[in-house]
Amino acid sequence: PPFAPHYAKATRDRQATVGGGKEQVGVLILHGYTAGPVQTLELTKMFYENDLATYLPRLKGHGTNPEDLRRCKWQEWYRDAELAFQFMRTRCDKIYVCGYSLGGTLAFLLASEYPDIAGVITHAPIFKVAHWGANVFRTVESVLERFDLDLGMPKIPILPETKHMAYEIYPLRSTYQILEMIDYIKPCLKNIKCPVMIIQSPKDNVVHKKSVQVITYRISSKQKEVIWFGDEHISLVHPQKEIYKKILQFVKS
Repeated sequence: PPFAPHYAKATRDRQATVGGGKEQVGVLILHGYTAGPVQTLELTKMFYENDLATYLPRLKGHGTNPEDLRRCKWQEWYRDAELAFQFMRTRCDKIYVCGYSLGGTLAFLLASEYPDIAGVITHAPIFKVAHWGANVFRTVESVLERFDLDLGMPKIPILPETKHMAYEIYPLRSTYQILEMIDYIKPCLKNIKCPVMIIQSPKDNVVHKKSVQVITYRISSKQKEVIWFGDEHISLVHPQKEIYKKILQFVKS
């Protein structure tokens, strides 16, 4: 499977020390749009250092080139996330799903379909796009897709220290797929009953802060924790001791 080479050292090293190949607690970590598993590396290290098994799948079209991502359907991203979850089931008795941005949206879909998921931790999950022109873009792109055309792949500014984590080219056709996926997932949110932690920056210029309201209003979970943190779309790429501590407490509780 495409995700097979990307599992974390934590799972690989401890198989020999745990009876039956099972870990008590594991965390499935899903990266964001145009990024890759390396985006979540610092958080993964924190889980590993606290004896939690981790697994980082690479979603289809990511970690190769933007043209691969351009042709992807959202169902293919979900298939990769689901296969990774099934893999973790063979090694862990209790599984949390942690997702960044697109990975956070996929985490909620997983939790809506698998009630045995112990909890969901998301950073900037996409349920409402911040840009005012999102609906116009969606209408235009839906028409162009019928004729196998799209608006292209514009270059986007990326900080020098994160260039190894994400594409500098933005495939607009697959961005349209995110909007389609959101519409599919929203009615499914009511099926989620596990504990949920949402981390969101109030200054996020990609995901609208009302995404938090969409989620908390629709899910059936009794435990809903929202943390407003950071000044950019993804603020957990670099070590964040206080937030990492809260995430760890959430999992261990």
